This record gives sequence, structure tokens and C-alpha cells, in this order.
Amino acid sequence: LRTSYDSILTHGEIILKFKRHVDDLVKYAYKVKSLDATKTLETTYLNYYQRAESNAGTFQILLTATAALLVLIVVVALYRLGRATGRLQEAMASLNFQKYALDQHAIVSISDVKGDITYANDKFCEIAEFDREELLGKNHRIIKSDEHDKEYFRGMWKTIAGGIVWHGEVTNQSKGATVYWVTSPIVPFLGQCGQPCQYVSFRPYIIT
Repeated sequence: LRTSYDSILTHGEIILKFKRHVDDLVKYAYKVKSLDATKTLETTYLNYYQRAESNAGTFQILLTATAALLVLIVVVALYRLGRATGRLQEAMASLNFQKYALDQHAIVSISDVKGDITYANDKFCEIAEFDREELLGKNHRIIKSDEHDKEYFRGMWKTIAGGIVWHGEVTNQSKGATVYWVTSPIVPFLGQCGQPCQYVSFRPYIIT
């Protein structure tokens, strides 16, 4: 039934497409009323039909090939995505382990170019005796002691603002007034413009 329906549709499309030509042949056959005219009409129509079938077959082959190519592309893309996802998960696991190891032994903080804290690890919160929410958004002066003069910090800021890593010792004070000093490399991270966009500090600490 499906095949018959498709055949009817195909014949209908041919008749509509070549309606003017078929009409002319029918009129000619009607006027001449000869077997040759009828034969010409039949031959012409069969040629149209065979051409339509051939084009439909070619189109179906191209469509099938295109679908197969798309399936292959999707399979390859999914395979590559799976491998990339696996590598990303391994990298994240390694990064988390390194972060865990670092957090056990050092105070880590990140600040913007104004010195406002954007990240503080657990060790920082523990030694400074602040909750993380109390540190985030606050300036690093929140743990400043009175051990260093303005020139000391001015030199530090001049160094890191120039994109150079600063190394030095800083005496800080916790929320509970405990004084401790740290050896602190401060690393400037440069943005696309080549200027520092944030500063990362890794500080082993010694409580005094």
C-alpha cells in the first residue's frame, strides 16, 4: 500500500511539473486521433517518469550517504569529547590534590589590583582567625600589623604593579591580636593588556 501511494504521488508530481507539455501532447493526440500520436504521448510520459525515478534514486543515495557521514561525524565528536572529558577530570583531580597539599602547609590568598581579597584558603582563615566571609572583599590591611612603615609596603606595591614577583617577609596580626610573620612571594598575574589583573600570595608562616 505504501509503494502504491508513493507511486501515485510520483505520477502526480510528474503531471503537475510537465502539465503544459502533457496538455499539448493530449490535444495533439485528440486532434490527430492516430496510434502514432498516442504512442508519442506514452513514450514522452514514460521518459519523464523514468527520469523522475532516476533522480529520486540518486537523491535517495545522496541523502543516505549524507546521513551516514553525519552519523560518523557525531560518533567521532562524541569519542573526542569523551577523551577530552577524561583528561579534564584527571587534570581537575590532580589540581585538587595539589591544592589540598598546598592548603595544608601555606597561607594562600588572591587579591585584585587594589589589594582587596578575592580568595582565601582554609589555612589563611585559620591563622588569621577570621571566617572566610569576613575576609572576602576586605583589603589585605585587615591583617596588617604596625611592624612595617609605609615605605616598606610602597616598595612592595611598586614591584608587583610592575609585573615583577615580590619576595619578602611580612609581619601580620590575627583577629585575636596574635602577631605572626610570613615569608611571602607575591605573584602578579598579567591580563591581556600586559598589566597585572590580580595578585597571588603563597605564604609559609611562623607564629611568634
